[in-house]
Amino acid sequence: MDNEKHSLNELCKNLKICKSLKKEFLDNLESNFFSSIFSKYIEASYLSHWKSTIESVILQNRREKNCTKTSHSTNNYSSYKIIIIEKKDLDVPALILTDENLSLDTIHVNAAMNTSEKRVTIAHELGHIIINRCLLENENFNSEDITHLSEEEREELATLFSYYIIEDRSHFYKKISQKHSLFYKDIEKIIKEININYKNSNKLS
Repeated sequence: MDNEKHSLNELCKNLKICKSLKKEFLDNLESNFFSSIFSKYIEASYLSHWKSTIESVILQNRREKNCTKTSHSTNNYSSYKIIIIEKKDLDVPALILTDENLSLDTIHVNAAMNTSEKRVTIAHELGHIIINRCLLENENFNSEDITHLSEEEREELATLFSYYIIEDRSHFYKKISQKHSLFYKDIEKIIKEININYKNSNKLS
């Protein structure tokens, strides 16, 4: 399977507009705009579609829960965000800090890790947020299935969720680019990569 990324010039060949654009223009656009600007933001927006989805699910759960409470409830369920920050002085792969209103979870990620290690670590931390927010806060979910788990077992559950998140990311890109086979990996390779990268990232702790 060809996993090579295609250039704008290569992708343009099947479009009529290609005849109206100079090769030099597309090369310059790719080099000085897409590669130098967009790529940096894309690389830094680790698993952003999963982050946004988790935020939406948590907000929806909280709004439904709040509707059943009295108007005297002091909990702030009107907002919830996940923020990811890279920290140079972090002596662990990552940690999550939560504000007192439970409206903000900040994932601090060790800046010394490479991109793959950061992505895997963030997926693991998102797994913890799924456990603590999406599941344990959901009154329709049987929390006893999780509350009896030991700390080590919760870590493994978060890792399990990270497998799903990384695999979903791979399938997400496969679906939108069937012709070019961008970024797709089978689940066995993904799990192997996650285990290696997470093991490496934990050496920092």
